[in-house]
Amino acid sequence: MDRIVTSPITPTAAHRGAHAATSDPAGRRTRRIAGLGIAMTLAAGSALGLAAPAHADPITPIIVQPMIMPIMSFGFATGTATIAGSAAGDLVTVTLMNSSGNTVQSIQTDSAGNYSFIFLSPGDYYVVASGSSSSTFPYTSPTFTVPTGSTVSVPAISLELAPMPGSVTITGDATVGSTLTGTVSGFPAGAAFTYQWGYSAGESGGPIDDQTGSTLMVTDALVGKSLSFFATATKAGFSDTTVRSLMNTAVTAAKKAPVSAPASDAGSLSTYLTAHQAAPITSSTVGLPASLSSEKSYTANLGWNSGDSFVDVYAYSSPTFIGTFPVSNGTSQITLSAAQLAALGGGSHTLVAIGQSSGGVQSVALSVSAALASTGFDPMLPMGIAAILLLLGGSLLFTRRAQLARAATAE
Repeated sequence: MDRIVTSPITPTAAHRGAHAATSDPAGRRTRRIAGLGIAMTLAAGSALGLAAPAHADPITPIIVQPMIMPIMSFGFATGTATIAGSAAGDLVTVTLMNSSGNTVQSIQTDSAGNYSFIFLSPGDYYVVASGSSSSTFPYTSPTFTVPTGSTVSVPAISLELAPMPGSVTITGDATVGSTLTGTVSGFPAGAAFTYQWGYSAGESGGPIDDQTGSTLMVTDALVGKSLSFFATATKAGFSDTTVRSLMNTAVTAAKKAPVSAPASDAGSLSTYLTAHQAAPITSSTVGLPASLSSEKSYTANLGWNSGDSFVDVYAYSSPTFIGTFPVSNGTSQITLSAAQLAALGGGSHTLVAIGQSSGGVQSVALSVSAALASTGFDPMLPMGIAAILLLLGGSLLFTRRAQLARAATAE
């Protein structure tokens, strides 16, 4: 009968590592079970009459050679992938893709960020990395080539935490005395928040001191400013996320009763203007002529950047209340009536504007031409008399010539 002979094979180091389990008791049990299977097979063959005849040729050994692919026909890829700013032990999922864009393997890093891909067919690959439990911006590596029997080190990957989704809104009116409320929505559950109210006014702006709650009481100090609300959310697995809501309209204030005259006379007015650094500007700066007639009305266009909805205006030498005027787009249009100018009288005067909310001050130098005093004398009367006399003279001359003509005819 033919015999099955297993030839001894001297394994390579890699083979020994792959089959080290055969030296343990479990391995010996496996060999015993395998031997029993072979014996049972041979017995079955004998029972079926497969034994060799007595005159058979000498036994020819049948050599069973294990099919083991050499480990050096594969390649390997290793690297590290971590998340910047995340908690220690935050794992990263790394997926190996082939040049066709198909997934080859997908693994998680260990707590130190290490990963390895083994038994890779030679070829071109790239990896895609993302946080396993954290929200990160995805990363795709450049393509690299894995040659036969070599280990490729993939450049280290450092992922950035992604911000949280979410938004904020402001409700309420941007008027003095009202309360504004900032509300957050759309953030992941468990996010913690800090708040800050801010303002912008032209080229200036910044945070509003001590306003770090979700509500804001609008005061006179904010008139003319556009308000904003910032919310910063923090949560493990995300980057700190700050969102903002900006009001489209600037803060306004209702018209108030006018303030008292800033000074009692021209002398004290000079001291007042010096204290407020409000030296008078020229009348031409506000669109007025060098000299104003007391018989006409004028409009001064006063630039105003102090953040007010209304300004109160007085005129000096003696304090005369001119009126309260609105501020629109950084300008207050101040109307000076003929009656007001006549009441001021001829000479030099000073126009003083005071912001109702800010208390800001500006002044304008004016010169008013006095009207002729009312004495009962009509300046048109002499001209009328002259015209009458001229007409009478002409009439007398015509009559005299007519008389001379008739006398000549009679002779």
